[in-house]
Amino acid sequence: MRRFDEVIKAAVSVLEKEKIQYMLVGAVAVSFYGVPRTSEDVDLVVVLPPESIPRFVKLLSDKGFSVSDGDVLGALREKSHFTVFDRESLFRLDVKGVYTKFDESSLSRRKRVKALGVQMWLCSPEDCILSKLEYGSPKDLSDAQSIIQRQGARLDKRYLTKEARIMGVASVLRRLMA
Repeated sequence: MRRFDEVIKAAVSVLEKEKIQYMLVGAVAVSFYGVPRTSEDVDLVVVLPPESIPRFVKLLSDKGFSVSDGDVLGALREKSHFTVFDRESLFRLDVKGVYTKFDESSLSRRKRVKALGVQMWLCSPEDCILSKLEYGSPKDLSDAQSIIQRQGARLDKRYLTKEARIMGVASVLRRLMA
């Protein structure tokens, strides 16, 4: 059975090989910037032109993943997400496109990091916090708090405050930063 880190490495290898713009978000980013936590999925944001989908799906299949061209194309057209199942484990990839101004901004602010022995793109810690505040579940707020505590003075507080105001989550951010 393939381990979680091996699933990430396999997915990143496909994205890097195809020079697909991407960033890992969700639990992987939280674990890097904040307190590590478990997850059954690897959340990704990708820029995937329709003409690249067949090759992308084939390369994923070659790496032990399962998804159809139709599922990918349909999700991207509907501005939704698609799930890529790992045939070698119970883990999965949850992938979405770049649909909003925030997605575009986050992609432009992503960070190149070395994690799990491989170079990869992660969302910035600030954008991870903002996403978690926007979703707002107790677990999301705990994730955001862990990043704030671990990253502290390294955070771009001016950017965080400005974007939180725009997104309507400024009061939650203030409470977590207090």
